[in-house]
Amino acid sequence: MFNSTNNGIVKGGTGEGVWTSNGDGTFNPNDSTLDAMYTPRIQDVINGTVQLTLAPFNACTPTADSIVVTITPASKVDAVNDVIVCGGLLKVNLVGSINTIPVDALWTTIGIGTFTPHDSSLVASYILNVIDGDTLRFVVTTSGNGNCNVVTDTMFVYRNAVPLADFYATNVCFGLAVQF
Repeated sequence: MFNSTNNGIVKGGTGEGVWTSNGDGTFNPNDSTLDAMYTPRIQDVINGTVQLTLAPFNACTPTADSIVVTITPASKVDAVNDVIVCGGLLKVNLVGSINTIPVDALWTTIGIGTFTPHDSSLVASYILNVIDGDTLRFVVTTSGNGNCNVVTDTMFVYRNAVPLADFYATNVCFGLAVQF
């Protein structure tokens, strides 16, 4: 949720006024405070906008003024689930998604490999460097958020060495079955 701080000024009359809205939010501390804070409620968010109007008290010519506040849903970014792989993994596929504006994001990692086509593509690949570790952390971060907060999500890639069968038997006689 957000709060809209209103800095109303009433010239003439008593210099006082009252705030109203076409939404279901509330004014704090009250609707008669010129610099009241408006907190939208669920219907305001669903509607996507709310009109706030300041009307003067006891003015000779009561002329109200209003402003339309656009409410953008909070962004949610999603990196794919963690990945566990065996063997000589050379490339990690990164598939991020964002539910709303912004549509831009940036992938980061502590590895020194290369992003293709680039680190600002939601759908990208990471080409591992030979010295990248066995646990890689990838963070996708929204950008171009306007007034909304930056949002991040993280995925891990755990890569293990190639499985290797390593066993032996002692005291084996030719032609007899051996149990391991």
